[in-house]
Amino acid sequence: MKKSFASIVLSIALSVSTFGNTPPNNSEDIDLPISSIVDKYYPAGSFYFGASSKRMYFVNPDEKADQFFTEFSYNTPENAFKQVVVYQQPDSKWNSAEYLYFIKKARENKQLIRCHGPISPQCSRWIMADERTPEELDKMIDDYFTKICKEMEANKDVVKWLDVVNEVFSGSQQKGLGYDGKETEDVVVYKADDWFGPKKGDKEWQNPYTILGFEHVQFNGEDLEIPKYVLKAFKIANKYAPSVKLIWNDHGKTTNPKIIEKLKKIVLYLRSTGLRIDGIGWQAHVNIGWEKSIDNIKNLESEIDWCYQNKLEFHITELDVTLQENNVAKSDQAEVFKKSHEEQANTFGAITETVLKKLGKGAVSINLWTMYDHAEGNRLFAGLFDENGIPNPSYYRVKEVLLKYGTIK
Repeated sequence: MKKSFASIVLSIALSVSTFGNTPPNNSEDIDLPISSIVDKYYPAGSFYFGASSKRMYFVNPDEKADQFFTEFSYNTPENAFKQVVVYQQPDSKWNSAEYLYFIKKARENKQLIRCHGPISPQCSRWIMADERTPEELDKMIDDYFTKICKEMEANKDVVKWLDVVNEVFSGSQQKGLGYDGKETEDVVVYKADDWFGPKKGDKEWQNPYTILGFEHVQFNGEDLEIPKYVLKAFKIANKYAPSVKLIWNDHGKTTNPKIIEKLKKIVLYLRSTGLRIDGIGWQAHVNIGWEKSIDNIKNLESEIDWCYQNKLEFHITELDVTLQENNVAKSDQAEVFKKSHEEQANTFGAITETVLKKLGKGAVSINLWTMYDHAEGNRLFAGLFDENGIPNPSYYRVKEVLLKYGTIK
């Protein structure tokens, strides 16, 4: 029988790996794929560990695709569902080929899918154009998101979660266009806990949907400001995707207390109006050594606890580890990644362990944003595998933690 690429690289890596604190009774299972460990040691439906499927699997499937479908039973297509890919402007061709491919592959490989990022800053230049009117954006949300929701409902056998909104908060300090209570335009500085909004021009990363304006409501004795597009998106999803779990997905700074307090109030208000929201997603784009801050771990635990108390799921939707080195020459990148392998493993392991401690108490899933070490812009992002698909120490650390907290069913 011919061995898969994934089996070959696992065999090679096992010969050089050290397993640390692997439990003695199940150490032989360290060579299983992550999907098999989860299936063997965790009750069905209690925990999901996945990764983002990249466009390369769709454009030019190769052996890495085999590795992806072997390792994970939870699949988050990176861009396939986003407006910028699917429906760029009114009357443009509806481009479903990419997301239908991933739905088909998920079904064939017994994976579940999270529909990632429909109403988000990942939007077309038509959406970002300064001349765009609230009425035009309102209609675009209707046309695009209604059809996406219907498609997800039609594929509910594999589509388990839907990011209704994505990156609603700004995530960092930057200049943009803000809108006051009368929706008048002004240049403002967005802070990490601001609603993200539009910018001048159609090339910078931005979220133009806030030009639809804001609802100002009283809830639990407080004045709340809620982007109208968020309300609209959840209303559409509630109506047209009744069988899919609805998620509010947001930035890596979601564990910032200012953001999470604001998010909590809005989610509880939306639920008070009868809208269904099933979970919160955290984009865990973290720096190496993130776990060394006691506050980071405490804030993460606190957010998961709040979700549990309010009957919400908590998901880590985009996990990767950013190295501190910038502008590293391509020829030196592999060595730079290798030098910090132990630190990378510590960060991946600590986050995985924090989630597993909260299983059944809010925490539901972890999704890697990148499987492989790679450079993006001037930054280096560590995955569980190197660029050739060979497992890193982080891969084994994650599996050690999975085995530590799992029990054979």
